[in-house]
Amino acid sequence: MIITSRPILSLKNILDLFFLLFKRSKNLKSKNNFAINGSSALIYILKNLNIKKGSKILIPSLICESIPQILKSNNFEVQYYEHNIDGSINHKNLKNLIQKKKIKAIVLVNYFGLNYLYNLKIAKNLRETKCKLIHDCSHTYEINTQNDEFDGIFFSLKKTLPVPSLGVFRTKNEIFKHYKVRLTHKDIMYLVLYLIINFFKNISYFNKKFVNLNRINLKSKNTDIDRIYKINLLTYSFLNSKKRLNKILFLRKKNYYYIKKLCKLNNQKLIFNNFHKNFLPQVFTILNSDDKLFDKIKKEGFKIFRWPGKELPEYIKRSKGYKKTKFLNNNIICIPIHDLVESKDLNKLIKIIKNHDK
Repeated sequence: MIITSRPILSLKNILDLFFLLFKRSKNLKSKNNFAINGSSALIYILKNLNIKKGSKILIPSLICESIPQILKSNNFEVQYYEHNIDGSINHKNLKNLIQKKKIKAIVLVNYFGLNYLYNLKIAKNLRETKCKLIHDCSHTYEINTQNDEFDGIFFSLKKTLPVPSLGVFRTKNEIFKHYKVRLTHKDIMYLVLYLIINFFKNISYFNKKFVNLNRINLKSKNTDIDRIYKINLLTYSFLNSKKRLNKILFLRKKNYYYIKKLCKLNNQKLIFNNFHKNFLPQVFTILNSDDKLFDKIKKEGFKIFRWPGKELPEYIKRSKGYKKTKFLNNNIICIPIHDLVESKDLNKLIKIIKNHDK
């Protein structure tokens, strides 16, 4: 059985979508704004907040290359701050850095949907600086929108839902908009892919080949930004259904607490594990530097990964500093907990870890 890091559609879900095609609404009414991807969504937030080009944007050093890359390509100056080993941030140092460097906007990351409450506390402490506060929720999705301390928030839907690449962003001056709903070539490509995976997922040979494929690290500097004014069927099927999203949340919440209990019983070090009821968690995160264990888990059918891994910003890689960031990059293991993962899979995972540690 393939246990992927990103959810796929089950055969039943695919059949449901064919019925949805005939009874879908022609328009989606939404407070969301849409962009081609998550990093593009960030640029639109900065524009919406009237942050001028050339302004200094403060981002964490523990982040994917795509964020500093698109900021620089749009003529913003990137500054970095560092997390501690336990994932915390010294907000006093952060406040001093904002004032000293004359930062116009800061990005706080909701790592995998497990860091919201902590970031909210930091944001409240930074409000007096008048620096714009942006919440990067690329690895999660917020089901129940809430008024909070952030001036802007953005998501990358493909990280959390089985949909094509799409960035979602919100700012405080939101209004309801209508988006046309269309069956697109991306829907068809994804549905065919999911049909193939469903057919082969229980074949051991295919399972091992699939799980051990490395994620493609795109070297091409794709820094185009684009607004989206129509929604594909797959995305509509999730964003238009609170019932479907809440079901996903319920199952992931169950898996989250279950594996958290197992990890604590087996003395695993946890990081970024502060679950909040409004956010879909993508993965469960532990700290483990053992590459032999990492490879062993992958061989057993788990599509686990280290994050950001190879996608850590080049500036951080080359720098002699940022030792805490490099430690986290080499030690964070991301474990799938999405709705297709079952308790037996998580028990198997912990058994592998337990037997390896003996």
